[in-house]
Amino acid sequence: MYREYEDYYKMIEEKANESGRYLAFHCFKFMGDNNSEDLELLREFRDTYLKKHKEGRKLLDLYYDVATILIDKLNDCKDRSKYYALAYDEIKKCIDFIKNKEYEKATAQYIYMVLKLSADLLAENRFNT
Repeated sequence: MYREYEDYYKMIEEKANESGRYLAFHCFKFMGDNNSEDLELLREFRDTYLKKHKEGRKLLDLYYDVATILIDKLNDCKDRSKYYALAYDEIKKCIDFIKNKEYEKATAQYIYMVLKLSADLLAENRFNT
């Protein structure tokens, strides 16, 4: 069953790579962190943990839809430094969980970060328009 998703995810990743739509990449870039090892660890976690579980694949589908919107909102936001710092701190927590092989905690932390950013940015957008 995993094989049927491989081509689908390769296509999604190519699109994401073309447009640079990975939230972690943008956070690291904005914060001036060039630690490619941490970004590679996140990719490895995605490929070796999330993609191998049905719930993980569903989460990735949702994430790829939401990440583009979040990055656009972040870049258009007047307080983008605050939100990039918030996302960066949460992503670093995820990385620590992954390094400790606490994959469920890493997943939960990333979900929390995406939901928190989404809520905060939508609220800011609503009040600043």
